Amino acid sequence: MYRIQIQRLSVGSLFKILYFGSLAPILSLVLIASLIAGIGSLAGLDSLSSVNGKPLTGVNGALQAALAAVIGSLLLPLLILPHVFFLWVYLSFGLWIYSKFRPMTLDYVPAPKVENHVLVAESEPA
Repeated sequence: MYRIQIQRLSVGSLFKILYFGSLAPILSLVLIASLIAGIGSLAGLDSLSSVNGKPLTGVNGALQAALAAVIGSLLLPLLILPHVFFLWVYLSFGLWIYSKFRPMTLDYVPAPKVENHVLVAESEPA
């Protein structure tokens, strides 16, 4: 683990941290829920997926669950943007005020070095 001191975190970096940090868990939940619905439909459970109030079971239910996973995976990144935007504005303002009084200390793990498509090991600091 390495430690650096910075005066300010760029707003672009903050947005990337918030957006991708929010996107990964939400997308994984959508995919897991769709997988459970598809397996349940194949097993004959009729309350997991329906169209126009009629339950879908078997292959039709599994296909509908797969379609829901695809649509959810495409729409969720757009749906979380407003939430991330407002959080980003508030945090940017707060970190800007914090940077006026003192520098920030960040702990980080560096990315591995890759040379000629071969991962090169780097030693940890003492």
